[in-house]
Amino acid sequence: MKIALLITGHVRHIEKTAKSQIKNFIRIVNPDIFMTTWDKTNVEEVGIRLERLGPIGRIENLNYKKHIERYYGKWLTGVQIYNYSKLSRIVKEEKKQLLDSVNEDFRDDVERILTQYLLVHYGFKSIMIPSKYDIIIRIRPDMFIKDMFDINKFDVVLKKNRLLKHKDRYMIGTFDMMDVALNVWEKLGWPINKISFESLYDSFLRQENIEYEEWSWNFTFVRGNIKTEEVVGSENLDFKPENINKKHLL
Repeated sequence: MKIALLITGHVRHIEKTAKSQIKNFIRIVNPDIFMTTWDKTNVEEVGIRLERLGPIGRIENLNYKKHIERYYGKWLTGVQIYNYSKLSRIVKEEKKQLLDSVNEDFRDDVERILTQYLLVHYGFKSIMIPSKYDIIIRIRPDMFIKDMFDINKFDVVLKKNRLLKHKDRYMIGTFDMMDVALNVWEKLGWPINKISFESLYDSFLRQENIEYEEWSWNFTFVRGNIKTEEVVGSENLDFKPENINKKHLL
């Protein structure tokens, strides 16, 4: 079975989150990893040393990419780093009618959501190029996974023909399911007045006749400082740059 893992979103504390993902998930399912992110970040969140970046707040994409490669190593098939300002401009231009329909109090939130959907859209397009995968999984880079993944969860997808997800935060599906579920950017266009990330996504899935099942994984999102005890047991993983399998990298 061929599995692709799409990691899209804002990178935070990759030195902690990547280790938890590898220990409790990636080593179990052995996927090809495709990562799509943007250059809107800072030194404290990413955990990169100052000498690699230059002034705080500026990231040279080559160094940023190497930092991602260092942590995901042999599983990493592709990395795309987009300019956040350009993504935001595309959202404002291509989804102007939708944004104009939104109550002004919610407009900034909707624009942020649409920017993330655009990033997911670009990420999925990168997966479609190499070959067709049996299973595609999408998670966020700031997801700290606490428990080991139960591979029997794939039965929900393959035998029940249902998308397995938790709100819009992570999802597991067949290629055909995800071809719809990860292309919300192209299909989203109806007027909205009040919005949340989760309710918008569920409405989209129902509109597209995608059956899904909610599943709560034991995880947390890393946004600020995280406690030391949360990463006990993951520090023994070896992520030395010389151990990266270069043939897997772009």
